[in-house]
Amino acid sequence: MNLRIQAHDFRLTDGLRQHVETRLACALNHGQEVVTGVVVRLSDVNGPRGGADKSCSIEVRLKGVPALIVEDT
Repeated sequence: MNLRIQAHDFRLTDGLRQHVETRLACALNHGQEVVTGVVVRLSDVNGPRGGADKSCSIEVRLKGVPALIVEDT
């Protein structure tokens, strides 16, 4: 499975990268044979203004079906 983690408008730390990798490994453990790739996009919506303003989009690519995209802020 190909995994890409992208951070927009903030620094992706090693700890955050490891957290995302660990959570995805647990969540996708039973479907590894059909998952071909995952793209995680993390962004800081408000930029330097601060506050609780993070956004996460996860795109899961599966064999033989359209990609599944989940977003949360």
